[in-house]
Amino acid sequence: MTCARGWYRLIAGACAAGLVLAGCGGGDGGGPVEEPEYRSPLAEFFGWNDRWDDQDEFSEQERQRHYEVQDYIVACMEEAGFEYQPEPFWADIQESQGYVDPFEEVWRLRYEDPEAFAKEYGYGVTTIDYDEVEIGPWETPGPNDDYRESLSGAAQLEYDKALWGDWEEVEEAAEAGDPVEIGGCQNKAFDAVYGSGDEDSRFEALYEEWDKLYDRIENDPRLVEAVQAWSDCMADAGYPDLEDLYAGENLVYQRQSEAYGWDDDPEALPVPEDPEAEPEEWTVPELDPQVKAELREFELEVAWADYECQQEHDVERVQREVQHAHEEQFIEDHRADLEAYRDWMNQREGVA
Repeated sequence: MTCARGWYRLIAGACAAGLVLAGCGGGDGGGPVEEPEYRSPLAEFFGWNDRWDDQDEFSEQERQRHYEVQDYIVACMEEAGFEYQPEPFWADIQESQGYVDPFEEVWRLRYEDPEAFAKEYGYGVTTIDYDEVEIGPWETPGPNDDYRESLSGAAQLEYDKALWGDWEEVEEAAEAGDPVEIGGCQNKAFDAVYGSGDEDSRFEALYEEWDKLYDRIENDPRLVEAVQAWSDCMADAGYPDLEDLYAGENLVYQRQSEAYGWDDDPEALPVPEDPEAEPEEWTVPELDPQVKAELREFELEVAWADYECQQEHDVERVQREVQHAHEEQFIEDHRADLEAYRDWMNQREGVA
């Protein structure tokens, strides 16, 4: 893992379990959140909320690390006999293009006022017209494109090996069951700046305990009872047999897949013949306007029933109480390992 991926691995597990973190939403509903945002014990322990709250500072840390990586690649490629110019940081590209996320306000509404979002957008699956605006940042020529194109075909292959590693050797080693060394200046640079991804193997036991924590939370009788009450409520609203809190949204994705024919015909999935094609080159069939309207209506109906059932049975409060108790116990049981992991990740990210 590199950069903040160690955090994301753990946060993603919490989000998948439907837990309350700033990084995957939350809020009490019934209008904009006015009280201070809830911080779960682990979010407080690791400072996760602070990372999301101060994106400018976090981006600056990312920017510094990015250019450290690029400087390493410049020297490494020069040693290999090639020229290389630092690639710009993603936020710098956005700034140079004056890019503003056209959907930022929409997604902020989901977290600040879940009731309003559910009424207007449902889950945001079929109700947001992404095709109606230009999505940036827009691709621009890289600083090394012209130089690479100026090389002969054979030299381009050597350039790619020097930069990315010899993938033919990697595949042969993998097939033979031998240790895999990717190599290449890009990978060496990431390892030099962020540390080798193999270094986190010493925390595998902690990751396993973390997974068990999520299992304990999901299977806590208090939460199981609340989710069952929500499921019964959804059944009364016309959506039976929903087993978890994501099942309502999954109904919408299922209906969408059926509309596009992806359910019955995997060949209909929007995957290009060229596996290296950019996403904008993929072809998605255009739905009949009536079908699109019916999909949106279905989503809004399911999402509103979902919201009302969760409110009626106070699911978030129960979920938060269960999560809080289990996380506090988890920290008490594994404090030394958690502190070591936090210190290690902070050191990799350059966080004081």
